[in-house]
Amino acid sequence: RIIDTGTGLPEKIVNEINEYLASQSIYTNKRGDAITIGLNLMKRVIIIHNANVRYKSEKGIGTEVIFTFPLKG
Repeated sequence: RIIDTGTGLPEKIVNEINEYLASQSIYTNKRGDAITIGLNLMKRVIIIHNANVRYKSEKGIGTEVIFTFPLKG
């Protein structure tokens, strides 16, 4: 679980991130910045470990990302 108390993200961006994480595609944007690299890395970890992620952000409040990994027995 990762929580920050930064500026948060607009709902449009949060929706875009959640749609990307639920899709089979690779994230791209015109900037090719660290956000793009970070999202693609996060998605790769999720796929490799059969994990789930919940991403919530509220503008002016902050962001919360929760990863859930299955237990292997």
